[in-house]
Amino acid sequence: MTCGHCGCALTPEQHVKKSGRRYVYYKCTGSKGKCGELFMREEDLAEKFAELIKAIHIDDETLAWIIEALKVTQG
Repeated sequence: MTCGHCGCALTPEQHVKKSGRRYVYYKCTGSKGKCGELFMREEDLAEKFAELIKAIHIDDETLAWIIEALKVTQG
């Protein structure tokens, strides 16, 4: 994954509250210099991926080909 602002890689960073609750944030590595983007919560990133995946349409012919290919490779 890359930063939409500067194109650098994103990296996960885990934070654990005193309560034990775990949070993961993704932030720009800033390898090309300081980036103006802050961070993105893992939950928000997952929602964005879900939106992208929902937009994918596989026609019946292609789906049949995928299923057959999986059957062949899985034995």
